[in-house]
Amino acid sequence: MDQSESPRHPLPETFTGRIRQQFPDDHSGFLKALDTKPAASIRINPDKMEHLSDGTPAHTPAPVTHRVPWSQNGWFLRERPSYTLDPLLHAGAYYVQEASSMFLEHVLALPELREQSGVILDACAAPGGKSTLIAAQFPDSLVVANEVIRSRVPALLENSIKWGSGNLVITQNETGRIAALTDFFDLVVADAPCSGEGLFRKDPSARTEWSAAHAQHCAIRQRSILADLWKSIRPGGYMIYTTCTFNPEENERNIAWFLGESNGECLKIPMPPDCDAIREISTGPVTGYGFYPHLTSGEGFFLTLIRKPGRAHERHARRPYLRARQITEPGASAVSKTARWFTGDEHVWFQIKERLHHIHSSHIDSLHIIASMLSVRYAGTETGKIIRDEIRPAPPAALDIHLDAGHFPQIDCSHEDALSFLRRESLPVPEDSVSGWHLAMYRGLPLGWLKNIGSRMNNYHPKEWRIRQRNIQMPSNK
Repeated sequence: MDQSESPRHPLPETFTGRIRQQFPDDHSGFLKALDTKPAASIRINPDKMEHLSDGTPAHTPAPVTHRVPWSQNGWFLRERPSYTLDPLLHAGAYYVQEASSMFLEHVLALPELREQSGVILDACAAPGGKSTLIAAQFPDSLVVANEVIRSRVPALLENSIKWGSGNLVITQNETGRIAALTDFFDLVVADAPCSGEGLFRKDPSARTEWSAAHAQHCAIRQRSILADLWKSIRPGGYMIYTTCTFNPEENERNIAWFLGESNGECLKIPMPPDCDAIREISTGPVTGYGFYPHLTSGEGFFLTLIRKPGRAHERHARRPYLRARQITEPGASAVSKTARWFTGDEHVWFQIKERLHHIHSSHIDSLHIIASMLSVRYAGTETGKIIRDEIRPAPPAALDIHLDAGHFPQIDCSHEDALSFLRRESLPVPEDSVSGWHLAMYRGLPLGWLKNIGSRMNNYHPKEWRIRQRNIQMPSNK
């Protein structure tokens, strides 16, 4: 049954009553829109996805209809495909992301943010949509993607690694611990846990889980998160606060309270050309932006941009250099064996236990400070595992945008072979194939590692990433 035809749980009466008061002139269209079919959208990876001459992204999983108005890299799809069975998703060529949240891309393009953002925190990061967007928009910045809930960290890790930008650090910490990094971040993005009203069209379970009491609990928790994260922003830095709810208690009223506590300043955001669907919310000192179901094809979303008072200063001027114990310097031999796998000479190698990683040399001092204060789960790109005298290539290395794929023998996979690889199944040994490590490729993008041991090709796709879904008919891309 089509999603638009499936029965929906009725909207909570307390919610509909509030919407009638909140939107007295157009509440009928607002509520009716919540029962329409949600739009499917993706954000392409500009470092991996090529474009056709007509400006539409090549090899998308289903025909695109039009670009997301507030995103250069976002596209609406005509229909929702089986993303799991598209190898390009696993190669990191695009990310399945809700269109309204892509408004962050437009905000990050503001000159005042682009000029000053060197170390950025995505404080509530899982499953990784905003983190990968930030990493793409600021390739020269270090992006810390933090997730407090342990069960959500694996998805954040997988999506960040597949994106392949190499400038992400994954951490798992309460915001109270982040507060100890005083005056450290240039920009903090806080996609705060909320009551989820903006998901009522997309996710049926959001309706049954909603309650006015839960929304109030979220508002209280958001205030604590805002206060903690504010301490970690340097003077003159910025916070972007977002939710996926329509509730003023969690949005503009929370921000009004916070501005009174922090002396922060909300900034106006110029709207994209030919885009009048985004509502500006202006109440006293608060300026925010709302996405509503009867006005946009995306889901519910709220965003505000806040500047911290004070003048920018050198981030580390008052902070001693701290060397994290778990990050060690690898031997020269290990570095020389893997350095030639990647393009450029601006990377520095470090070791966490027996695993080699690399990161841009400009980020290593910040990484040491972060790792000495926070619980770090992953950093930069894991390039290989040291096993006696051998360096076994790590799965993240294959997906790194800096990998020199031409350094390795390649096996070009059909769609069927690519899915076999992603299921961790065996692939046939090609004729005249040399022994050793090979890259499994799909439409010019690496998927991961195979090793020819003579009688077979060993598949090194991670067990935890293995897909289990069997083939179904994929939509035509014509």
